[in-house]
Amino acid sequence: DYSSSCKPPLSAMRLLIPLLQMNYPERVDHIVIVEPSLWMRALFKLLGPFIDPHTKEKIVMVNGEEQRVDRLRPLVSKDQAMPFMLPDGELTSDVGIDRYLEEV
Repeated sequence: DYSSSCKPPLSAMRLLIPLLQMNYPERVDHIVIVEPSLWMRALFKLLGPFIDPHTKEKIVMVNGEEQRVDRLRPLVSKDQAMPFMLPDGELTSDVGIDRYLEEV
């Protein structure tokens, strides 16, 4: 839910970004935000100058099916994608922590 009532406080975002940059600099290869809300795009614009350029390159916001498919197709196989991610996504069951831990 991306409604205003669910958005994280700006102070939390200011703390989170440096924390991730310092402790997990090369752990994340891509961050794809699908159908971001207006406040999320505005927050990214606002915080963009404070994000390391290398980290900022990894963050992509996509709107619409064409952009979503273009960005996600090379990153996620259809057997690991839910239908809302890719039109031919085959993963239809819920992905929960219990199921993940059982399989690992």
